Amino acid sequence: MVSLDCRVNRSHVRAGRKDVVFVSADAKAEGPMREAGTLNVCLAIDCSGSMVGKKFEMAKKAALLIANSLRPTDHISVITFAGKAKVAVPRQQVGDRREVKGKIEKIGLGPKTIIFGARTNLYDGIRLGYEELASVARLYTARLILLTDGEPTTGPTSERAFVELSEKLGDRGVSVAALGVGKKYNEDLLIAIAEASRGKWHHVVDLDQLPELFKLELLDMKTVVVVKPELHVHMLAGAELSNVYRVGTMVTEVTDYQKTDNEYVMLLEDIKAESASKLVFKIHVPPRPRGKWKISKLTLVAPSVKITQDVVVQSTSDSSLWGAEADPYPRTLLTLAQATVVVKEAIGDPTRVRQAQDLIETMMRDPAAATEIRKDPSLMSIGNTVTRVADTVVRGKLTKEDKKKLKLQATVIR
Repeated sequence: MVSLDCRVNRSHVRAGRKDVVFVSADAKAEGPMREAGTLNVCLAIDCSGSMVGKKFEMAKKAALLIANSLRPTDHISVITFAGKAKVAVPRQQVGDRREVKGKIEKIGLGPKTIIFGARTNLYDGIRLGYEELASVARLYTARLILLTDGEPTTGPTSERAFVELSEKLGDRGVSVAALGVGKKYNEDLLIAIAEASRGKWHHVVDLDQLPELFKLELLDMKTVVVVKPELHVHMLAGAELSNVYRVGTMVTEVTDYQKTDNEYVMLLEDIKAESASKLVFKIHVPPRPRGKWKISKLTLVAPSVKITQDVVVQSTSDSSLWGAEADPYPRTLLTLAQATVVVKEAIGDPTRVRQAQDLIETMMRDPAAATEIRKDPSLMSIGNTVTRVADTVVRGKLTKEDKKKLKLQATVIR
């Protein structure tokens, strides 16, 4: 069973004048967790020359662990990429897994790759993964687990190209878990890939952790209850929406929503057991005379799911009513999300990070917001994380490795 919890920070707005309210929408799975349906996993593994040694050894070990952990009815495929990408294991049911494991065992870097260096066609690695997953993604929980240690050097290399491809994956219900190994890969590119598909980014600090990270992704897939949920936001004529943030595994500013007339369509993260997939945003309310107004209708849409809630406010001339905040949660969540995104994008830029510190400090001086944070563990986790990362950035010089670690803390919410 899935529920939609919509909250608005103010129940009253000023009559005859423009006003702003903060709205949150939490989609949750309720009731006992059911056994996961068929899983569809594609591994896209960097086999360029720079992966030689322990990186490649642990990548194969992680791939074999996935093959061992999947059920016989689950699906697996493996893509390898260096200067070119190829399908090493076409999508198939795991079955008795000996055939799959045998194909994984045979994967190698190849002598030409080692001789001519680390050419990396990352784009085609993802593209082939998309082709393996797209036909069945709407039927099964699907994930592309991407592993690389470098930047793309051949094929499309612009972030825009990767975002567009990752959005195609997300539109089909496929999330990308983007794992970066070592110091030379482009973490901003992997973050963009993960965000565009509503997936997750990992910075692999310890190679021995690689199999465990693969396994955690698999376990995470088993908690998915609803794939590709959408929030349709139908607005009152003249009302506008802004400052949209998705808060789930990652905190992301949403700019890729679709808008037609007065309706916005935004994608949420997959809905998982024992966690909420959240969106929070501002609604700019147009001037309206005194009375009750339905400023928005929010509808959660997914396979076999359609839940609607109205956002209603009272327009009044009584300043004691429109000046009060009935529920500080949406405003608090949006401020924390905004601060998190600023810190994530500004690692290494203390001046910008101080903007995030100012946001947090101003909010904590607000008794209502501070109380909301103290009583909500998820808000407390975000607030503590962004504060700790911001303080570290402002205090001193950072190495490239420091920046990756801090960016991971500010990106993936534990």
